[in-house]
Parts: sequence; C-alpha cells; structure tokens
Amino acid sequence: MRLNSYRRALAAFSLLMFAACLPAFAENREAAIGRITADVTYLASDALEGRGVETAGNQKAADYVRKALEDAGLKGGMPDGSYFQPFTISLGEELKPEETKLAIGGDESHSLELGKDFQPLYLGGTGAAKAPLVFAGYGISAPGLKYDDYADVDVKGKVVLILRKEPQQNDPHSAFDGTDTTAHAYVRTKITAAEEHGAAAVLIVNDSGTIKEEEGTDKLVKPNAFGDGAAKIPFGQITRVKVDELLAEAPLKSGDKTFSTLTEIESHIDDTFSPMTQPLGEVTADLEFAFNTREVGVVNVIAKVPGEKEDEFVVVGAHFDHIGYGGAGSRKPGVHEIHNGADDNASGTSAMLELARRVASGQKPSRTIIFMGFNGEERGLLGSNYYVEHPVVPLDKTIAMLNFDMVGRLGDNPLTVYGVGSATEFDELIAKASEDREYEVKPVDGVMGASDHYGFFLKRVPVFHFFTGLTEQYHTPSDDVETLNLPGIVNAVDFSETVLEAVLKDDDGFEYVEAPTESPSRGDMAYLGVVPDYSGGTNGLKINGAGKDSPAEKAGLQAGDVITKFGDLAIGDVQGLADALRKYKPGDKLKVIVRRDDNDIELEVELGAPRGSKK
Repeated sequence: MRLNSYRRALAAFSLLMFAACLPAFAENREAAIGRITADVTYLASDALEGRGVETAGNQKAADYVRKALEDAGLKGGMPDGSYFQPFTISLGEELKPEETKLAIGGDESHSLELGKDFQPLYLGGTGAAKAPLVFAGYGISAPGLKYDDYADVDVKGKVVLILRKEPQQNDPHSAFDGTDTTAHAYVRTKITAAEEHGAAAVLIVNDSGTIKEEEGTDKLVKPNAFGDGAAKIPFGQITRVKVDELLAEAPLKSGDKTFSTLTEIESHIDDTFSPMTQPLGEVTADLEFAFNTREVGVVNVIAKVPGEKEDEFVVVGAHFDHIGYGGAGSRKPGVHEIHNGADDNASGTSAMLELARRVASGQKPSRTIIFMGFNGEERGLLGSNYYVEHPVVPLDKTIAMLNFDMVGRLGDNPLTVYGVGSATEFDELIAKASEDREYEVKPVDGVMGASDHYGFFLKRVPVFHFFTGLTEQYHTPSDDVETLNLPGIVNAVDFSETVLEAVLKDDDGFEYVEAPTESPSRGDMAYLGVVPDYSGGTNGLKINGAGKDSPAEKAGLQAGDVITKFGDLAIGDVQGLADALRKYKPGDKLKVIVRRDDNDIELEVELGAPRGSKK
C-alpha cells in the first residue's frame, strides 16, 4: 500500500485516537466534511445525469468511486487486481418507429403522427390490435366505492380509451380519498383493470388536472414514463386534440345530453359520479406498436484493504446509481428531469468512501475489508444480487456486511440501524456503539429488504444497514445537495467506524439469525412483510420473499409471487401496494390474488401493526 506523507500523518494520528477510544479523524472534522461535500456535490451534479444505468453519468460515477478508492490506497478487489465487476442490465424496450402506427376513424381512417399525436409506451410492449374504440372513462373498476367504468359494458376484444387520474380530483369529499391520489389513479392499476375485462389495447389521454399541472400543455410522456413491458396488451397515449376531433364526429351521450369534448365529459362525471363508458360510434382503432429489447453493460466497483486474516472478510457497501431522468421509479413519473439522488444515494456512497479512507490510512485490519460501490440498485438490487451470485471472496467466510443507503438527513431523523437482529451479538454491539452520541441511534432488529445488504442476508451473512429515513424529496428531482445535513453524514461515518472496529475485534465471528423483514417507517401503514422486487417487467408487484413470521408468510406468499390484487385494489407496482397498506388497517383480513407459475391463487392475509424499533 502506498501512503503519501498526508496519509501517513493521518494514519499516525488515527492510532493515537484509537488508543483514546475516539473516532479516527476527529481532530479534522472540517476536512472530513469537506471531502464528503466534494463527493456528494460531484455525484449529485447534473453532469452525471442522475446516474441512471442508461446514462453516461453512471459510468462517470463508477470512475469517480474507483479513483477515490484507489487514491485512498485501496487495491482492486477483483481476482486480477482490477476494480470493476462488469454485468449486463436489461433496459426494457426501445421503440421501432418504422414498424409502429396508429390509425383511427369511422368509414375513413386517419393515420396519426408518431410523437406528435400519439406515443406508444414501453409498459405495453410489442403488440397489435384492430378493433372498435370504446371510451371507458377513467378506466377504474372500484365497485367498493360505487364507481366502475366497466360495469354493464363489454370491452372484450375492444380498444379502450381512458383518462388519466380519477374523478373529482378537487373535491375534498370525493370517494377517492378526497383530493389525495389513490391507487386507482395509477396507470398500472388501470392497465390491470383493462386486462381483467378483456380489452385488446389501451389508449390513455391526459385529464384536465394533468394539463393544469403542465401549465396548459398537453404533453405526450416519454415511452418509458410508466416502466417497461409488463402489460399483456399494447398501451399508448393520444393527445386531447385528437380525441376531441373524434368526439366532434362521434359525441358521447348520457340521457338526452350529448358531449363532444373531454372537458364536458370530465365535468359530467365529476357532477354525477357516474361512468360514461360507451363505444365512440363506429370508430375503430388500428394500431401496431413495436419495440426492441435494450441492454447496457455496467459495473460494480470493488476494492479491498488486506487484513491479517486473508481468509475472513467484512464487506462495506453503498449503491452509487440512481434513476437518471426519472420515469419508472420516480415519484413524479410524468416529469422528465434529472433526478440527482443526493440523499439516495450519493450520501451513502460518500460515507462508504470516507470510511474506506479512514481504514486505508490506519493500522492493518484484523480481517480483509471489501469496499463496494453497487450498481443497478434502483432497478431491483441488480448489482448486489449479481455479486452474491458471483462473489470475489467466499460468502461463507464473509462475517458481516455493512451497507449505507440514504444517510443524508441525520438530525431531521435518527440514524436507524437495521439488521440488529441478524446476529445474536449485534444487539450488545450496537448498544455500546450508541453510547454518548449527540444524536439519536435507532436500532431495529429486522432487515429492510429494499437495499443491497439484503442479498447478503439471504446468503446467511449478518448485516447492518445505516439509514436516516425517507423524505419528501425521495425519488424526485428535488433530492439535491442543499437538502442534506453534510456534517450529519460525518456523524454516520463516525458511528459506522465504531461498529466496524467492533466487528473486526470479534475473534469468533457472529451467529447468524434469520431476522424479520422490515420496511422504512411510513407512518401508520399496516404491515404485510413482503420484499418487493423493484426491477419491474411484470404486471403486478413481484416479491423476492416474505419476512419470517410476517402476515405475508403466514398467508402463504412466496418468493416469485406476483401480487395483482389486494382487497378490492388492483396492484400494478410497489407504490400501489403501499397505497393499499395505507387504506387498510392492522387486523383487517383481506383476499390477496397472486400469480404463481402462470396460475392465479387467492390467499387470505390478516394485516399486522406497523413494525417498531427496539426499545
């Protein structure tokens, strides 16, 4: 290991500080804040395009992490001494314009212009349909709320035209949770409902509320705005102008009234809370949507600090990718803007790098420490899952894994440490590490399934996950450096350093415990206990497992199941399930439909109370 004079000075000082049982670098806190600020500022800059796996900025982030580890004196962690572990990620679909068309009309069809009048969407994938066009309101089937756009109408084999969002959006007394958005408004929920009623294809059009949000502009979304090809039927968007042209020729009727614009139709549905589903006269839709499957090569970054025991290992990791320009995964799905991901997870990456600097500048550790920058986390823990299937060191010789994911808001929130129950010795270890801290440390027995430690946990490696909570900026373009508590990240590093030192001191290793699966605090959300698969590509929510002794496990949910319905709500993705868990209460008994091996299975689950922390 090459140490320049600066690092030698830091190493000498760290030994003195260790002897005094104080965190390394404590005398140089401002310098540590400066390094973390520089790391986060670069990683969360617009130049990195949100670090989406499909962007050039993702590789720039990987290069930055590699150089930072190398500059700190760490060696490449791959068998050949290099730093990159390559793997491939599917990006879903790419439009084939030459094989795509949409024509609509009665006696005489009119071809619409791609990108101007209509936009095929990846969620529907490749497919074709030629069938009568049926206006199906908002495409909502909610008989429990006494609103069903599909009631008493046959859309089997038809192309349905639906509005975005839901009725009575501005009515605080609306059955659809007043002015709050419900799962019925989600595009995947609407697609599921159309599929269940046998529709051949779906065309969606912006509602008035969306037009207002876009300052009066009727925007066509990007093809990937709602995720990849999970639906079983073609899906596209059409402009309001084109729909109003159709309505002028084939107006809708309700009683003795006719309606020739979408604005009139929306107002009537709001006023009456009654669907207006009906064919658009003799109008047919003839569509062909074609896509190519896209793939991209990406890398995990792996480095190491050799230890006295070269056959025992501790892994320290953080994911450096984010969601690029938004789309699937964004909490602003219709917004095509850079999502910088300062908290998620430039903060965790900077913490991992700072801890690596400290370790590399100190004494040789008792065990070899592997520092990793994971890629593809936002697409479903892809990088860490690839690693645990292709480890560079034996997993049965990996005694613990420490993961940083979203540690930028300490002070606003406590430093939550998940995984305390994943080894019998961790409870006492964390209790000692938490003593005399000027901030709250919140230990949680359970293991959160939505980050990169989880694959290690499933391989029976005890884990810690450092986390400072979800925020309003999470997965939006507003997750910027200015929202972070940068000195708080240094506090998180100080704490993790104490934890790492304790892990390294333990001569006997740790006894693995199959701890329950937890979720980050979401208020009074009822507890189900599933581990979502965030990679998408399926119509519904695929799960990677059910927590031990959780309501989901007791109900019989299994890894690989796809939840398609929860109570009376169709489930299209993880956000749909989250909303369902907010709607229902602990103790409620619900029917859950899952797709397992191409069969639909009905299960009954009794929801539990929100999971709490250790006292």
